[in-house]
Amino acid sequence: MKICYDRLNRRTQLLLGMTLLLNSVWLSAATAGDKPVDIYNYHQIDERLATAGQVTPEQTQWLQSEGVEVVINLAVADEERNKEEAFHVAGKGITYINIPVDWNNPTSEDLAMFYSVMDASRDRKTLVHCFANYRASAFTYLWRTARGADADQAAADMAAIWDDDAWEKYPQWQKFVREQR
Repeated sequence: MKICYDRLNRRTQLLLGMTLLLNSVWLSAATAGDKPVDIYNYHQIDERLATAGQVTPEQTQWLQSEGVEVVINLAVADEERNKEEAFHVAGKGITYINIPVDWNNPTSEDLAMFYSVMDASRDRKTLVHCFANYRASAFTYLWRTARGADADQAAADMAAIWDDDAWEKYPQWQKFVREQR
């Protein structure tokens, strides 16, 4: 009887171990893919920095669960797109900063303010966003390269959002990035 119990015990342990392993793999995959794909043009740069398009009120819960500490919004106020964003983000205990960058006329003053905020947030998990991740990825590229990040990697991260068609369609941004480098 002892032999049967030991065999059953080993089988049970093996089955339990396999179940736990498969569950942890499944949970990791589910967690990794849950919300970021829902946030428009979401791009994870490293463990502390990501850029994205507009965040919805529902997505702020995911930001909180991921440990995001700072949200920097580079879009201008828009009643339809981000009217209550500050309320929802701050309501989750996340610092919210809005630097409204005019889409048609980004300025070096906007960029200087962004650099100051990013420098102050350097050690905190940060999401930089705007409506479509064009402003956010361009400003983040400029900040990273100005602070000594690998220029090729920073350019690759920006290129994940900006394709050739976008650069042609929005020449003011191509000019701005070139002048600010």
